[in-house]
Amino acid sequence: MKKYFSLRHIIFIVVGGIIGFVYYHFWGCANQTCPITSNPYLTILYGMAFGYILTPSKKKSKNKSEK
Repeated sequence: MKKYFSLRHIIFIVVGGIIGFVYYHFWGCANQTCPITSNPYLTILYGMAFGYILTPSKKKSKNKSEK
């Protein structure tokens, strides 16, 4: 079975959640008219999702010298 979460994924998800909260705190909508940025939980979840999506994959490269 393929591992979906590695330490790299967890780090990027946590950092994404922190960035989502920072975005809500400094630039979020305060008057409840923006459906995403007025709720801190949603901005944290979106940040975590983007952190997961932006996690670089660890692919093995094949060098000509190793063949």
